[in-house]
Amino acid sequence: MKKRFKYIIIAIIGILSFSTLIGVNYYFNIPKNRKESVNNITLIVNYAGEKPVDKWDNFSLYDGKTTVIYALLEKCEVEMTGTPENDAFVKAINGIKQYENLASYFWLFFVNGKQSQVGSSLYTLDNGDLIWWNYTNQF
Repeated sequence: MKKRFKYIIIAIIGILSFSTLIGVNYYFNIPKNRKESVNNITLIVNYAGEKPVDKWDNFSLYDGKTTVIYALLEKCEVEMTGTPENDAFVKAINGIKQYENLASYFWLFFVNGKQSQVGSSLYTLDNGDLIWWNYTNQF
């Protein structure tokens, strides 16, 4: 009985430690400069000829959901791994999946003409930003 109790305590400590590690990782990866709202956002999605280009002008994001992934989720059907808060990875936009329709194509995004150096859930938008998602086979 004492041996079983010992293993239960060790398991509980392990679970608590693991949960704490996940929480700390989440806290440190949330953008600290995230704004409460952004306005006048433009979103363009280029499907590399798989379907016509989509464009949405002059929309706003609220409630601290002001990253690139939230702009995409606001206007498109998105298949992704991870979460929009921390580690989103876009696999498909409006039914166009990476590495499926055009074998070596994937989704890449730009903000104001510059390719991002961080993921879409970590890129905090500013008023007037232009987001361009491109279905491409080139970086």
